[in-house]
Amino acid sequence: ELWRLRDLLIPRAKQALRGWKRLAPGFSRLPLPWEVVCGLAMLILSEGLWADAVAVLMSVVFYLRPGELARLLVRNLVPPLASAGPGHVRWTLVMHEQEDEFSKPSKTGVFDESLILDLAKHQFLAPVLAKLVAGCPALAPLFDFPQSHLGKVLA
Repeated sequence: ELWRLRDLLIPRAKQALRGWKRLAPGFSRLPLPWEVVCGLAMLILSEGLWADAVAVLMSVVFYLRPGELARLLVRNLVPPLASAGPGHVRWTLVMHEQEDEFSKPSKTGVFDESLILDLAKHQFLAPVLAKLVAGCPALAPLFDFPQSHLGKVLA
């Protein structure tokens, strides 16, 4: 009997959803204050999860989506090169490298985005990033845990 009524029910459901969206439109959430993010990182660090704490800080500092954080390789994190000139004295994160025809662009369709660690309040991360990549092969994942792991840590 429900099968016969499906043509009547679906338009009503669509109409109800349209009305609901007008009554409760979507909204943007405010980001966590920097002090709260640092507090979360300290709690994670107190559990002995060093790389997880760095991942939380990096995701906020570089405004990364969870999937982007999980796909980072060691080569994406470029150390400062003082010998290259004054424009190269900060750590840089290169996102969505265009290496071959299988490379994926960002959500906005951009390849090879460079994010520079240039704010004074974030400079404490420079030695942490150096330790994170020290002795690691360029093609190794920056974080050796699955994307779902960080969600469990933060829960």
